Amino acid sequence: MQNKLETEALSQYELDDPAVLSNKFDESLLTNGAGISYRYKDLAIDISSPLLFSYQENKLFQTVYGYVAYDFYLAEEKWRLQPSTFVKYMYDSPYQLDINFQATYNSNLWAQATYSTNKDMIFAAGIFIKYVGIGYAYELNLKPMSYVSSGSHEIVVQMSSPFSLSQKKPLFIDSKNRNMWK
Repeated sequence: MQNKLETEALSQYELDDPAVLSNKFDESLLTNGAGISYRYKDLAIDISSPLLFSYQENKLFQTVYGYVAYDFYLAEEKWRLQPSTFVKYMYDSPYQLDINFQATYNSNLWAQATYSTNKDMIFAAGIFIKYVGIGYAYELNLKPMSYVSSGSHEIVVQMSSPFSLSQKKPLFIDSKNRNMWK
């Protein structure tokens, strides 16, 4: 496996990146992570650290994610409105907060809008039919350097299985809890 970085081709702006300056591209890194998820009625709270501790850096909690959402149901539960927030902390980086609002109709059609404190807006929509879901998202870059990249497009295809290894009802069958990007 090739895991070296050729720094000769990088611009001065890229050479100032802390990841490039660390010069750890030619060694294996041992990392670990953990997370916890809490659900109560229509409330969801998640916290995780995919990079809990890096032995090479000797730092604890290098990356922490937090997520809080609440589901509101209207019209005999045909409509689900879900405001949510997502917080991201990375060592030596500013905090990032995403404020999201998603509307779902009949557990099949959904649309969402997100504003991020890193100066991005995301608009997305999708459909879920039986065991297949498809979605589209457009991320609008609002940063001063937006002339370099005005935005990005994302297409998501989700396929679910009707079979379950546990006695619990799978999330894709439980229409109240189904969400492609949750």
